[in-house]
Amino acid sequence: MASRGKTETSKLKQNLEEQLDRLMQQLQDLEECREELDTDEYEETKKETLEQLSEFNDSLKKIMSGNMTLVDELSGMQL
Repeated sequence: MASRGKTETSKLKQNLEEQLDRLMQQLQDLEECREELDTDEYEETKKETLEQLSEFNDSLKKIMSGNMTLVDELSGMQL
């Protein structure tokens, strides 16, 4: 394992960035389609997406506390 985790760290960062991008795009799409949805459907979908973002944030915190090599990069994503 000559990379000493660099490959794994890079892949993890890429996966996290993609997940965050998907969640943010989902919120943006939801806002753009708001008028096409009934109020309950909009509120429920928004709530679910915000819960997913919260879970994502919790995962970032766990990763940051357990792997100090990722702290700086993940802190920027969390903001």
